[in-house]
Amino acid sequence: YVKDSKKQAAKKAKEAAEETSEAALKAKRKATEL
Repeated sequence: YVKDSKKQAAKKAKEAAEETSEAALKAKRKATEL
């Protein structure tokens, strides 16, 4: 159980990091368009 929850937490953290970097990329694109 502990192993699974750790895997789940790592997966969620990775997904959150990917979402954050994606949002940052979109913001960068908008900034360069202006």
